[in-house]
Amino acid sequence: MEQEKERHPIEQPYLYNKVQEYKSKVVQGDVFFEQFHVGQEDAPVVLIPDLRDALIFEIDADSIAGQYYGIHDEPRKLVFRAGVTYFNVNVGPGKGFESKKLFVNQVVPLHALDEAFAVFDFDDFRAADFERRTCQVIDFIEKNIRMTDCDHILRVLDYYVSEGYGVTLDEAARHCGYSSRQMRNIFRAQIGISPKQAVQIMRFQHALREMAHGETKMKDLAQQFLFYDEAHFDKYFKKYAFDVSPSRFAKSIGRMD
Repeated sequence: MEQEKERHPIEQPYLYNKVQEYKSKVVQGDVFFEQFHVGQEDAPVVLIPDLRDALIFEIDADSIAGQYYGIHDEPRKLVFRAGVTYFNVNVGPGKGFESKKLFVNQVVPLHALDEAFAVFDFDDFRAADFERRTCQVIDFIEKNIRMTDCDHILRVLDYYVSEGYGVTLDEAARHCGYSSRQMRNIFRAQIGISPKQAVQIMRFQHALREMAHGETKMKDLAQQFLFYDEAHFDKYFKKYAFDVSPSRFAKSIGRMD
């Protein structure tokens, strides 16, 4: 019998066939919670750049560990371990901890992110169910996360990208009440990447959503999100998706051009 070809982790998300007891919830519009238990096999997945911070709690019968995944402008491979329960918190862009350090493309223990985690009740969190864990994190977020100056700018940029408006970054900065230099400095200081990098990731993310939910052809996607042509779109898609092409990804999720 011919051996089945190993699938790329981006084409076999952990949700498809390797987890149990999956639950999720969206709170306040842009904070996403999910919890699941991995079955008998490890579940590989690729974290794709999306301008969002993630807190990932790894929970088993005897211990709990928490890690912070900073904003990343490159894809990262991750393996969820067999037999372990995971509780993930995905925080919308433009929000930061009061004493947040910048960890672009890094993974660090939660205590290295913010001193507030020194008093976080990990033992109670480990013993709680999904709803109690969600409430505990919401309470923690409300006390320790603040809006940054980037929040408004990111929303404006995301609107321009989603609508396919070809405005320049200088025009976007003026719309937000900043010079282009001020906007660049705000981005570097508060989220650690440039406005140009942020826009590239937004274009990629919006194209992904269209591929997952729409019927748009690849050439139309390239035009809609202001890529020069299909080749340019293909190049950026592969950059953020571990060299997986748009057409290969579309086939993997049941979408065919």
